[in-house]
Amino acid sequence: MDRINVYAVKLGNKIAEPVFCRLLGFVSKAKKERILKFVRREDAEMVLLSELLIRHLIVTILGIQNHKISFGFNEYGKPFFYQ
Repeated sequence: MDRINVYAVKLGNKIAEPVFCRLLGFVSKAKKERILKFVRREDAEMVLLSELLIRHLIVTILGIQNHKISFGFNEYGKPFFYQ
């Protein structure tokens, strides 16, 4: 049987603005633009941290450099990872 790992991020205090801006530098331009459109800061932080977790796992498990990570979307709008 295949194993499934579940990861979670505990959202606590608000991320300081300088830290938030620095973390945005680790995601794609398109994702950054999407994150900055959120009205609620909590939603923006949640999406940013989720994206960073995904990228961290790809870098750690697959050994791919962050700047080489790309995502696409299928005909139903579902994201997929490709190199």
